[in-house]
Amino acid sequence: MDFRVNVTIEVEQKANALAIRKPVPAQLVYNRGRWHFECESPAVLMPACSSMEEALVAGSQQLAVEVQAEAIE
Repeated sequence: MDFRVNVTIEVEQKANALAIRKPVPAQLVYNRGRWHFECESPAVLMPACSSMEEALVAGSQQLAVEVQAEAIE
C-alpha cells in the first residue's frame, strides 16, 4: 500500500541578524515498506528510509539547509 502524509515543517531562517520561522509544506511518502521525504519548494527528495522517524529527521535537516541557503542568496 502506498500513501502520503502531509506535514508542515517550521524552519528557522536566519538572515541579517534576524531569525524568522518559515513554515514549509512537505510530504512523507510510504512505498513498499519504506519511507521517504519530499518537498517541492525548496526541492528536497531524500532516499528511502526504514522508518518514518528516520525519514522525517533526515528530510527536515536537509530542508533546513536548503531554506538557509535560499536566505543567504
